[in-house]
Amino acid sequence: MKFFASITGLRRIPFVRDVATIQVGSMILMAAGFVSSIAFARLLGKETYGLYAVILAFSGTFTAFFNIGQGQSLYVFFSEAYGRKDRHAMAAVIANFTAVAGVNIVLLLILSMLMPMLSMKFYGSPSIGQYARILCFFQMSEILNSMTLILLQSLRQIRLKVILEQSANLSYLGLAVAVLFFGGKIHAVLLTQLGVSLFFLPISIIALGVTARRFSLPGIREVLRIPWKESKEYLGQGLLITADKTIGNFFPQGLYFFLSLFVPASFVGVARIAVQLANVPRSILLPQAGDLSTAAFARMKTEGVTVLRKNAAKLIKHALAFHALLSLGAAIVFPPIVMFFYGVQYLEAIPVMLWLLLIHLVSSLSIANSPLLRLYRKTQYSILAGAVNWTLMIGSLLILVRFFPPLPVFLITYLIGTTVPLALTWYVFKRLLVGDQQQ
Repeated sequence: MKFFASITGLRRIPFVRDVATIQVGSMILMAAGFVSSIAFARLLGKETYGLYAVILAFSGTFTAFFNIGQGQSLYVFFSEAYGRKDRHAMAAVIANFTAVAGVNIVLLLILSMLMPMLSMKFYGSPSIGQYARILCFFQMSEILNSMTLILLQSLRQIRLKVILEQSANLSYLGLAVAVLFFGGKIHAVLLTQLGVSLFFLPISIIALGVTARRFSLPGIREVLRIPWKESKEYLGQGLLITADKTIGNFFPQGLYFFLSLFVPASFVGVARIAVQLANVPRSILLPQAGDLSTAAFARMKTEGVTVLRKNAAKLIKHALAFHALLSLGAAIVFPPIVMFFYGVQYLEAIPVMLWLLLIHLVSSLSIANSPLLRLYRKTQYSILAGAVNWTLMIGSLLILVRFFPPLPVFLITYLIGTTVPLALTWYVFKRLLVGDQQQ
C-alpha cells in the first residue's frame, strides 16, 4: 500500500505531471511509429529497408557534425533567464540562437552539395548522397521549428508543445505509409518528411508569436537591438552544450554508419529494427525526464547541493525501476510481435533486441549527468567522455569486424557505448555535487 500511495503522490509534483503530459504524446507517437516501422519493413523489403537505414545513418552522421544550432543551449539559458524574469537576458539568448541558426543553415546547405561526393567516397556510388541531400534540407527547416518547441517547453506550455510536435510527427508517419502503400519508394518517403516539416513551419511561427504575446516575451525588434557582444557570451558555453548533445544524438546513428561500411545493408536494417524495439522502454521515460530535469535542477540549485543531490538520486532510482519493469514486459511481448507483424525475414532481430533490452538498463544510471554538468558549466567533461567513448567504440568495431560476424560486433560495440558514460555518473555524485557542498 505504501508503494501505491507513493506512486499516487507523484501526480501532485508539477515536474512529474509535465513528464506525464509529454508521455501521452510520446505513447501515441510510439504506437504510430511501431505501425509505420512494420509498414516500412514490409513494403520496402529487407534489402531496400536496409538501404533506407544506411541512408539515414549516413545523413545523420554528417549532419550531426554540422549541427551548431544550439537548441539545447537555448533551453538551458532561456530557462535560467525566464526564471529570473530577466527580459534583457531572454532577448540576448534568443539573439544568439537565431544568429547561430543562420550560420547552421548555411553549413547544411554546403553539406547538401557535398553529399553525393561523400557518398561516392564511402560507398562507391553517389545515390545514397542524393537521398541524403533531401535530409539536409529537412534539417534546415527543423532548426526553425525547434525554436518554437524549445521555448514552449521552457515556459512549461507542455500541452501546446506536444500537440505541435506530435501532429507533425504523426502527419509524416501517416503520409509516408500511404506513399509506400501506393507504390512510392525511399525518395518519396524522404520528400514527404521534408514537405511535412515545411508545412508546419508557418504554424510553429504563429504559435510562437501568440505565446510570446501571452508571456510578454521580447519581440523581434527587441531581439535585433541586442548588441553582438552581449549575445555572444552564450556562444562558447552554448557550443559546448551543443557538442555534448550532438555526441549523444550521434549514438546509435554513427554506429550504424560505421557498421554499414563493413557489413551488408540488410543487417543494418535488422539492427535498426532491434534498436527501435529495444528503445521503447527507455523512450517512454528517460528522454523526457532528462530534458525536463534541466529546468527543474536549475531551480533546485538555489536550495543547496544537498537538495539537488537528493533529487538527482531520486530521479535515477525511479528511472531505473520503471525502466526495468518496462524492459521485462518488452522482453515477453516483442518476440511474438516481430514474428507475426514483421515476418520471418526479420527473425534475426529478436536475439539482438533481447540483448539490447538488457544493455539499455545501464543508461538509466546516466540520466542526470548532462543536466547537472550543464548546470555547473562542466559540459566539457561530458564532451571528453563522449570523445573517449567513440574512440573506444570505433576502435573496437574496426578490430572485431575482422574476426567476428556482424551480430557480436554490433552488440559489443553497443555495450561499450552504453557503459562508458557511467564514469560521468561517478564524477557527478562523488566529485561535482560533493565538492560544491564542501565549498
